[in-house]
Amino acid sequence: MALVTQPPILIDPTGFARQDNSTGPHFLFIRGSNAYAVLENQDTGAMEVQKSTDEGQTWVNQDSANAPASFSELLTYDDVGNDKIGLCYTIFVGPTPKYVYQEFDTSTDAYGAVSAQFSLGGSPWQKELLWKKLDGTPVVVIYQGGAGHSATLLSAGVWSAPALIYTASAAGALGTGFRDSAGTYHAWLTPTPGTNLYHVGIDNTLTPSAETLIYSAATLIPTVGRLLSDGANIRGLALVEDAPAVFKAFAFVGIPLAAPVFTTYVVDTSSAGEAYTWPDSELDKDGNWVVFWALTSSTQDQEMMATFGGSTFGVPVVFYDAVANPPPNVDTIGNFIHTVDAHQFSDGTWLMLTAMETLDLGGACTGFALSTAGGGIPLTLDCPAVSTAQVGVFYDQFLGVSGGTPPYFFEVIP
Repeated sequence: MALVTQPPILIDPTGFARQDNSTGPHFLFIRGSNAYAVLENQDTGAMEVQKSTDEGQTWVNQDSANAPASFSELLTYDDVGNDKIGLCYTIFVGPTPKYVYQEFDTSTDAYGAVSAQFSLGGSPWQKELLWKKLDGTPVVVIYQGGAGHSATLLSAGVWSAPALIYTASAAGALGTGFRDSAGTYHAWLTPTPGTNLYHVGIDNTLTPSAETLIYSAATLIPTVGRLLSDGANIRGLALVEDAPAVFKAFAFVGIPLAAPVFTTYVVDTSSAGEAYTWPDSELDKDGNWVVFWALTSSTQDQEMMATFGGSTFGVPVVFYDAVANPPPNVDTIGNFIHTVDAHQFSDGTWLMLTAMETLDLGGACTGFALSTAGGGIPLTLDCPAVSTAQVGVFYDQFLGVSGGTPPYFFEVIP
């Protein structure tokens, strides 16, 4: 039985809003007990910032009169210290794509001013990363294949000309990470054809570090979740194929931040016919590392969850089962779960935002909230017959646990 027992919550019953396909893995933002979701209205194409004050049970669109009327290729940045959500997106002026930057203020629930437009003409540049330097200057990193990675800065509402800052050892895009307290932005790189995973740090002067190999897969590294940190290290979850059609949910930790050395952990391995997608890493309310990924097969569509215990990951549990507890008006032809972002509130409730395929608007992915509120599974301990202890001999006995609310802690009471 899954941790989520209540039906999926449709965030926008009118426009069936969802996260923009290019938003990447970060579209849920938390301010105390309030949750914000940055979405795209599928009926009108407008941006929505939906707010929930009850841990995801109900949602209200904020400042819709000043929302961007249309957009694509959205990047977001969580400027939590200044109560801002940074938004960099593409608009089209005729056939020409142009970039703009705007902020949503979570202290007033209002959109800020729109920056000047910036265009690279018809060049197929791809926006990759968005963050703020220590002085508050927004930085956007853009990529054009073998031409490398360039940065453009926004100062007084005006963009600087893009300057080349990094040429990878092989062509490949940078992936979403985080900025540390020293001003270095930590990102991952998967060069084409996608068998190696690297870490790259870009410091406050926009100077990149050397590439550090995290993992080399025998077949493919199809997807990597955003990097996160507890202030001392780098953590992330990747889905790899070390053999054709055999997936591993693979976690990595890099210590220290300044020059990380990576340790890898296999969280789970797929069975025959199963595939893994949409990895995500989060810290729970107590600072424990929790990872999520979608497991699909011809009969399964589940969101899985596992918690790091300091040296290993616990047994994965089913967070949400889209077959047993499907969204309303579900499209049974395709896979349900697409994209994931999650948070645990101080009372222990998990909130996850995802998109699932429904027949609304002619068939599309629609944004839903998944909550563990009011549900959950009773805690169950598997206590097999214990072996006989011997004085002076190390005692090792496995105890299985399921249900409840991970992570689990055991204490020996004399």
